[in-house]
Amino acid sequence: MSIQHQAPAAAEPDESGAALVDELLAELDAGRTGPLAEFVRAYVRRAPPPLRAEHRVPELAAQVRSVFAFANARPPGELGVRAYNPDRERDGWSSSGSVVDVNVEDAPFLVDTVTAELHDFGCQVRVVLHPVMGVERAADRPADAQTDAGL
Repeated sequence: MSIQHQAPAAAEPDESGAALVDELLAELDAGRTGPLAEFVRAYVRRAPPPLRAEHRVPELAAQVRSVFAFANARPPGELGVRAYNPDRERDGWSSSGSVVDVNVEDAPFLVDTVTAELHDFGCQVRVVLHPVMGVERAADRPADAQTDAGL
């Protein structure tokens, strides 16, 4: 996965956001450049305050690692969806509810559609995290290829 820089959809992180990025990159043992670093910046930029307040840096790093690997493994043109209940032992973090991850190419209104569908099933949506990034995938990359970021 490679990153194409886009104008941010939200304001750049303030000093606390920049500090969190640095802490996450250190926890992930990642450099300041490359796909994982750009993903961390997008994740933090879009992270709502409750997410930052509920989880310590190691837990947020576990979330980032998992979502990055999930997004990186999706073959071009396919839809990636997973739902799970995070477990601290298995996933490195936990939550009081279930998590639904969706990874697709450009899909306008996807967040609204998924949220409405979950509401229709009687589910309460507590936190929505929607890091938007431009990516370019190598055509010859196998679906299970690992990145040079160690994921």
